[in-house]
Amino acid sequence: MHTYMETIQRAADDAARSVAPPESLDVSGVVDVGELADLPAVAKEIIELQKAADGTLEACRQLLAKLYVYEYVRSLQGADADADSGTKAATECTEELVASLCAIRPTVDVWEEVEGDDGDGFNEVKPTPNLTIFTATVSLCLTILDGQLTASPDLLSSASLRAAVAAALAVYGDPSAVWATSANAAAVERIRSANSVSLMTTETLTDLLLSVRRMSAFQRPPGTVTAMGRRAVRVPRVQKDVDVDIESERRRGVEMGEGLAIVRFVVTGMEPSAVQQNWHLIVPAILTALDDGDILTKAHACDVLTCLLGVVDTAFLSRTGLAAVFEEAVTPCLHFLPPLTPVGQARKSFTAGVNALVALGGTKGAGGDEEMYKALDKVLREGVFRAVTYAGENVRMMEVVVDLAAGVVRKLGMRSVRHLKNLVPLCTKPLLSPFVTAYLPLAVCATTTLQEVVRNCWPRVEDYNAVVLEAAVFCWVRVQQSEDEGEEMERLRHELRVLMALLAGANRESGWMKQARQKVEQRGQGLAGLFADVSV
Repeated sequence: MHTYMETIQRAADDAARSVAPPESLDVSGVVDVGELADLPAVAKEIIELQKAADGTLEACRQLLAKLYVYEYVRSLQGADADADSGTKAATECTEELVASLCAIRPTVDVWEEVEGDDGDGFNEVKPTPNLTIFTATVSLCLTILDGQLTASPDLLSSASLRAAVAAALAVYGDPSAVWATSANAAAVERIRSANSVSLMTTETLTDLLLSVRRMSAFQRPPGTVTAMGRRAVRVPRVQKDVDVDIESERRRGVEMGEGLAIVRFVVTGMEPSAVQQNWHLIVPAILTALDDGDILTKAHACDVLTCLLGVVDTAFLSRTGLAAVFEEAVTPCLHFLPPLTPVGQARKSFTAGVNALVALGGTKGAGGDEEMYKALDKVLREGVFRAVTYAGENVRMMEVVVDLAAGVVRKLGMRSVRHLKNLVPLCTKPLLSPFVTAYLPLAVCATTTLQEVVRNCWPRVEDYNAVVLEAAVFCWVRVQQSEDEGEEMERLRHELRVLMALLAGANRESGWMKQARQKVEQRGQGLAGLFADVSV
């Protein structure tokens, strides 16, 4: 048996060191099912290793290897091997194993690799071993948790174990986390749905919020809110400068990430009335992260705030008086721009900030739609157009900026006409670039956003007919001259044809498109395809 286990461990260790670990071990012809070690024995090794883990890459590899061993043995012996044994020791081992799996968290090294994404398209050459292994570890943990809870649903009768499982699901399935792949997110949702009676009770979720409140990272609540989560009328005292311990701040950032994941898990799982009752436990955590967190933590907090604003009703938010506080806390997220901020972090921060401000603007509809329109106008002026001024030459940043502009225009509707003088150049400049085919995602975003502009601002778009047509024709010519082919190139052609169809519809009464089309097609046969969807 010792030889068999050593063979499995070697195979597991090799799998743990690979870039894309397999889902199971392949040691066919070596393993004898009848002589395999029992599950409690392997589980105890996992528990001891997790207790002794120091967060290093080697410890992560060893833990992942043990998890592979356990999952492989479990797949051969059956998921309910422990349940059938009926021994108290096996039950205790199972409970301890589940608790140990739920205690696995991303280390500082993992977070540093996440922050190290520069977003310039070169991240694939930067190794992220800790993140890769942690993602694989999460996948295996969820698989084992699912099997254990399915075989022994009574495990969740323990309040402490319920809280541990719920917290683990919150961290492992947080949509803002890189390790929350589609497969991991689906596994979290499967476990959550199957055990919702135990995990999603108001009592359990409230206990999770209390655990966040006890975290050291949230012990410095913002002075902008009261203890009950209302707007503070007093002026916050300015804190004196203190020496910053970099290591402590890194650990604090990791803890903030876990706390925000739990808050989001609770907000999306609670009834709206329960969210309002626990408002004083939710808001301080979000505002603390917005005030004191690093760039990615602020972005994370914006995502959580967006979820929160989608749950509470406008009247309740108005009573708290926190709309202005939220806006003031979120706005700095729009100012982290290249080249001073790494592009990967800037993209996440800007996206999360705009989404939060748009959601916040939607809550101002209670005071009349005009208030909402003013808020959205401000997002365009101080967010989108300001970003173009400072980061207009960075194509990856502009991809995000232009794409987000489309959503704001869609919500503003015809009110967007007041911004046409800025919106049209925002979209046409990338299409008129001689290097338009060098980065196709920006060209596609510019075209689809321009479609939204034409669709919503059609009464005034005739003043910009020539500019829009020039950009579309220039881009089409560049696409036709390019030797590269692919889905992205074909999509750009399609979006350009749709743009021309929309422009023709906006000028249907004047007949401008018919004359313009004839003049353009006379320049070359290849230009006829640009108007394939135009029915004039």
